[in-house]
Amino acid sequence: MSAKWSISAKDPESTSRNWSPISEGVIERLTYQKCVPTHRRFYESVLDILPKQKEAIHCLVARYFSNVAWHWHILHRQSFLEEYEAFGVLFDRGQLSSVDPLWIANLFAVLTLAANSFDEVDEITGMFFTAQELTGLPDKFCRAAQSALECGDWLGKARIRTIQALSLIGTYLLFHAAPDCVERIGMYCITSMRMCQELGLHVLSDDATKMPFPDPSFPQQPSTLKREIVLRLFYNCLTLDLLQHRHRPFMNLSDVTCGLPGNYNDDQLSFDNEEVPRPAPSLTETAIDILRYESAKMQREWLDLVKQEKVSRDEELLEIDRRLIQVHSRYALGQIDLQENRQMTWSKLISVYNLHVRRMRFHRPFVRPHETSPTQIALRKAVEDAARGLILAALELHRLGAPLVRGSFFLLHLQSAVVVLIQNAWHSTEMSTNNADDDLILNVLSIFEHYQVSLRLQVRRAARIGGRTIKLLIEAINDRRSFAGSHESFVHALKRISNTVKREERAQDQLDSALLLPQTDLNSSDLLNASTNNLFSDPALEAWMFAFMNVSNGDNQIWDVRPPYSDSNA
Repeated sequence: MSAKWSISAKDPESTSRNWSPISEGVIERLTYQKCVPTHRRFYESVLDILPKQKEAIHCLVARYFSNVAWHWHILHRQSFLEEYEAFGVLFDRGQLSSVDPLWIANLFAVLTLAANSFDEVDEITGMFFTAQELTGLPDKFCRAAQSALECGDWLGKARIRTIQALSLIGTYLLFHAAPDCVERIGMYCITSMRMCQELGLHVLSDDATKMPFPDPSFPQQPSTLKREIVLRLFYNCLTLDLLQHRHRPFMNLSDVTCGLPGNYNDDQLSFDNEEVPRPAPSLTETAIDILRYESAKMQREWLDLVKQEKVSRDEELLEIDRRLIQVHSRYALGQIDLQENRQMTWSKLISVYNLHVRRMRFHRPFVRPHETSPTQIALRKAVEDAARGLILAALELHRLGAPLVRGSFFLLHLQSAVVVLIQNAWHSTEMSTNNADDDLILNVLSIFEHYQVSLRLQVRRAARIGGRTIKLLIEAINDRRSFAGSHESFVHALKRISNTVKREERAQDQLDSALLLPQTDLNSSDLLNASTNNLFSDPALEAWMFAFMNVSNGDNQIWDVRPPYSDSNA
């Protein structure tokens, strides 16, 4: 894409794309629906938010498909880029006001996710945006996407483009640590599922020749692509719905009778082909969505167990763990093919990372250290294995240059894995020797140090907290090994370190505010909203940031695994 639009490209693969001329049919699909008459002036102001240079939009769209779309696959690459080419024609003609507002909502959502993937300004992006501008773009574009939905009557008749836009915005909000995001994403999930039901996507026939209801976003002729797009979109919506922990899923899984989407890559599908292609035998772009859905289904099952009056039996937890590993081993995620593109390698690694995040979340609250039953030993081993697997996947993603599409969540789960391994080392019987996990923990520090200069405030904050916490934990475990008679419990050390980091963070916030205010125009809301003092003034949000250090005993209380060492152990 960069080569096509005369933007210097670093990736030689970008010049190998085949581009077809824009047909009037694509332009008709793009201009099928007009803005709601009462919102015309509002729509014009929304369009004014688009970058004035078309090349700047090209840059962000290319960034999305090269660095973001692999993580949560919602848009079909080829068909969207075809529509984007038609958008460029209308852009040059000065006819943007005729574009379907729902498609503009999708475009703004793409720009949001693209802008939110930067942790530094690269050479190409620096041609269009400064670091300060890039920092404010995600929230700005997200608000524009939500406004474009209003201009397109998004609560009216169900449209595929509405569901796509809600899903794209939802994936941004899912990993955006802000107090109002949970409620908003819940509303979007409910709306998406209601529209999926209205379109009958949940009961789409298993017959591969059966097409979904006609939609102006698609050509009228049947094609495998039409069916696969809506199936993939439906299961992505269902996954987002299952991941919402504050409300029951909007749709019961017993009401879903349609089959899973086929195991296809984007380039296997096109609007012109009515034949059903042969599914790939290995991992594909669609398979990542299937893995995510099935993992979310098990997470909901686990949450239902947790909400029961009695704590679930250890055997049930281990059974969920076994099924989760089995689902992910279906595609041999641990095997990296040297011929595959880097996005597919990233997809495999993030799937492994997600697997171990869930394993840690499932088991860690229910490990009872005072018990030595076989099931409890198995749970403790599962948590420790998950922590090691998560760290190894994160280190490889970092080595391969994968962007933090999960934002600060990526770092916080990584910090949680380090706490698990430090806790294990804390109670090791061989205190005089280095633990086998020491090198692993030291390598993790490089990730946190790297992101302490990120453009994104939440990432920078999480990296600073995590890096300082890990350094203090390393100092504490080294002191314990040097003085094996130390009576300090792990829980006390964790609380002490947590309080130390909190004091340092508050001091840093005060320093940042003091440096920012003299240089800032008080009427400049963008800079004030970007201040750390503003962002973390919510106590619940700060508590969430530090909650990843907690250790639980099955009753959600902090515990110490074993009694402290006595003098006789020295």
